Amino acid sequence: MEEQKSATEPQEETIIKWEGQEFIAHNRGKGWVAVFVAISLLLIGLSIWLKAWTFTALIVASAVAVAVYIKRPPHLIHYSLTNSGIIAGEDFHSFSEFKHFGVIQDGAHYFIMLVPTRRLKPAVTLYFPETVGEKLVDELGVRLPMEDLKLDTIDKLLRKLRI
Repeated sequence: MEEQKSATEPQEETIIKWEGQEFIAHNRGKGWVAVFVAISLLLIGLSIWLKAWTFTALIVASAVAVAVYIKRPPHLIHYSLTNSGIIAGEDFHSFSEFKHFGVIQDGAHYFIMLVPTRRLKPAVTLYFPETVGEKLVDELGVRLPMEDLKLDTIDKLLRKLRI
């Protein structure tokens, strides 16, 4: 039986190591929270008035999930780029899993989006400090084609809402 490679014990040379946040934490003022609560209560009231109990439960569960998500601080992830893939924390992603990559700006921060070959698999996002940016993009460019990527409508909306 063939042993699976552990992400914490790469079998090859590490080219670049860096640390990056899991996501960018946004400052949400009291106004943002007030609007979120008002919209949630409005939707809950509307669903109760329409006697759509399943929709009411869905709104309550969604509001609680968003509240928990926005309160959670981002984790610091340790990344390593090797000849065969990227190690993100405990996860190993082989370059064969991706079609191409692109660099996207999120406010003052930049991140790399690795686009998967499988249709329904989500993209992998790698935030990186400016100090490793150029070398990281160059090394990825040797292994994967680089394309000009833009955020889709949902991503733009979520960033505007700071979710």
